[in-house]
Amino acid sequence: MFIEMNEVRNRTAKIEDQGAGRFAVSKDTQRALLATYLNVAQSSLEAGMPPEALPPVIITYRKVTKAKARIEGVDYAALPGVFYDTHIGRAVIVRRNQRGEPFFTLKDANRDRGDQAGFTAIKLEGILSFAFAEPAVQRAFLARARGVA
Repeated sequence: MFIEMNEVRNRTAKIEDQGAGRFAVSKDTQRALLATYLNVAQSSLEAGMPPEALPPVIITYRKVTKAKARIEGVDYAALPGVFYDTHIGRAVIVRRNQRGEPFFTLKDANRDRGDQAGFTAIKLEGILSFAFAEPAVQRAFLARARGVA
């Protein structure tokens, strides 16, 4: 399942430009990074690579599913200084649902419950921002994404 840039562009209408000045990241750049990450993650996971081999990402996401919302302090312990909508982790699943819509599941550091891993299923329609946790990785993926955009 290759995720094309046009599909990412059409499904991520909520993404907005982030940052300011020389640190600004346009919504088109975020979309190109997201498309590249999902395709690399899917092919890597299908090839048998462990999720830990993928670079961590930071996503701001608003739930767009009918699933019950998680409750802070009950279902997970929030990381200090991190907003509820922020998800930090690595993709463990990248695929399409029964309707053919792409989604991915993130092993989410902001949803861990102490000794129990937390996971968040993410639909593209709910993504507000996308970035890599490490700037050097983001620059490398951006160079790769320029062929996607």
